[in-house]
Amino acid sequence: MKSKVYCFFILASIGCASPQASDSTSNALDPENHPKTERDEFSFVQKVEEAHQRHAFLGHDAISFDILLEFGGKERLNATVALSTDSYKGKFQLADGRSYYFVGDKVFVDPGYASPDGLRFSAYTWSYFFLLPYKLSDEGTYFAPYTQADLNGRTYEAEKLTFSPGTGDAPDDWYILYADPTDHLLQVASYIVTAGSSLKEAELDPHAIA
Repeated sequence: MKSKVYCFFILASIGCASPQASDSTSNALDPENHPKTERDEFSFVQKVEEAHQRHAFLGHDAISFDILLEFGGKERLNATVALSTDSYKGKFQLADGRSYYFVGDKVFVDPGYASPDGLRFSAYTWSYFFLLPYKLSDEGTYFAPYTQADLNGRTYEAEKLTFSPGTGDAPDDWYILYADPTDHLLQVASYIVTAGSSLKEAELDPHAIA
């Protein structure tokens, strides 16, 4: 299957001194408040996966979509992306004609690419964000209830996602997932990026994606 989905990611940096950040994400900065435990019930995951029709989605081989991503007022990515629904491989065809792709844990790039730094991060991060509702029950994922479910004046179903050691490139990353309490569609994820920094440093600069 090849579908066309026009996808606009809204990303924001959440400053730790910001009042909004205190209201919605301050507990996320203290891992002791949300210990990593093996999930023994799957109500949150099941509701989100069912809402996003995970079984039907994984019944297709691939999906293609256009993405225009801005972060910090700058264009970070303008591309057509094709991903296998199992997230094993993907290709990014940039608007300027260049491309890069990944297969498993390997990333490949056009010869002569002027600035290959960060391409691995780009290849896996944006594809993971797009596929996030279909990745919740991947091997190595852990969930814990997250009680601070109020965000921007709304109350969500919320849980914290962490990973077992050795999972992916950045197993110390964590996510707070916010789902609509009525239709259970995933709405917002706050997260940290430990690539190139320590866990402590990353927790001082959490982000969010809607």
